[in-house]
Amino acid sequence: MTFLAFAGKFTFLDWVDANLIEDVTEAILFFTLGSSLMALLWTERRVHDFTNTTILAIGAHPDDIELGCGGFIMKAKDSGAKVYGLTMTRGEKGTDKNGAREGELKKAALFMELDGFSISDFPDTGLKDAVARMKDAIEEKIKETGATLVLTHTQIDIHTDHQAVFEATKVAARNISVLCYEDVSTPREFVPNYFVDIGSYIEDKMKLVSLHRTQNDKNYMDPEVIKGRAAHRGIQGGVQYAEAFRIYKLLK
Repeated sequence: MTFLAFAGKFTFLDWVDANLIEDVTEAILFFTLGSSLMALLWTERRVHDFTNTTILAIGAHPDDIELGCGGFIMKAKDSGAKVYGLTMTRGEKGTDKNGAREGELKKAALFMELDGFSISDFPDTGLKDAVARMKDAIEEKIKETGATLVLTHTQIDIHTDHQAVFEATKVAARNISVLCYEDVSTPREFVPNYFVDIGSYIEDKMKLVSLHRTQNDKNYMDPEVIKGRAAHRGIQGGVQYAEAFRIYKLLK
C-alpha cells in the first residue's frame, strides 16, 4: 500500500510538472511573439514618417551603406527625409582598378537619390589609427547637414575598419540618435531590436548593390545571400523582407 501510494503520488507530481512546464513554455512563446509584434508595430510607427528627419549614413568602405541600410535609405527618401552619405575610405584595397570603387559609389548615391555624399581619404584597412580624425570629420558632417539620425556600423563587427568607424561615430554623434546596421562582417552575436520593412524596396536594393561591379567575385555580393539575409530578418520582424538594426541611442 505504501509503495502504491508513493507511486501514485509520484505519477501525479510528474503530471503536474509536465503540465507546468508546458504552460510556462507556452507563456514564454506567447510573450516572445507578442514582444516581436509590439516591437514591429512600434518600429513602423517610428519609421513611417521621415518628413522632418535628416539622416547621415556612414560606412567604412564603398558598398557598406548599400549592403547595410540601402533599403532603409530609399524608404526614408520616399517618406520625405533628407539623407546624406559619408564613406570614410575609397576602398582601394578592395580592387586593383584605380578609382573604380569611387565611381561605383557615385552611381549608388545617385540611385538612392541622396541629398549629398562625401568620400573621405582615410586609409583602407587602417582606420583603427584614424579614430580621432574620423570623429572630427563626422562631427563636421553632422553640423553641416543638421543630421538628427546616424546609421553606422556596429561596435561588435569583426572588421577593424568597421569597429573604428563605430568608435568615431559614437563620440561625434553623442547628441543625436544612432542606429547600427549589420553587414557582411557582422557576427552572429549581433542581436537586432529595430526592424525596417523593405519589402517594397528589395528589388531596388538588389540593383543598388549590383552597381558595385568590382566586388562581384565576393560571396557576400551573391543576390541570393543578400535576399536571404533580408528574408531572415523579415521573419524576425514579421514581414517578408527587412533590414535589421541595433539601437545604440534613440532620442525623441
